[in-house]
Amino acid sequence: MPRTARIAPQEFVYHILTRGNNKQDVFKDDEDFLKYIDIIKKYKEKYLFKLYHYVLMTNHVHLVMETTEAGGELAQIMKGINLSYAQHYKKKYKYTGHFWQDRFKSIIISKDFGLRQLCGTKSCPGVDSQRAQRISLEQLRGKCLRQERRFG
Repeated sequence: MPRTARIAPQEFVYHILTRGNNKQDVFKDDEDFLKYIDIIKKYKEKYLFKLYHYVLMTNHVHLVMETTEAGGELAQIMKGINLSYAQHYKKKYKYTGHFWQDRFKSIIISKDFGLRQLCGTKSCPGVDSQRAQRISLEQLRGKCLRQERRFG
């Protein structure tokens, strides 16, 4: 039976969560983190979305992004990012089977209040909002064995 289509209007801000299958680690070394960031950059250029914030944890990823009228739909963007990274990981570690757990989760957030709540009020170089900053680990649940990476 086919899945129900996701309703994701363009020009909205989304908090995206994607997790490794069975909560497994999806980043094993610094090169993996950097590869994921490179993939985000590639798809940001292709689909013209705004990236306000991101946090890469060892077993999952948080992104705060806004789709644009001139760019791609949320499903296209996340399919490209997640498929590209899964292919990298499977090739590098000779991994087979499911990589991501379920579909990514997307929550529409308010442009003003939601961004301030998630991202704080300081500026962060390399992301689109002047008010955005890294999400602190205290705001997130889950294990983090590696340092957060800034987009830049």
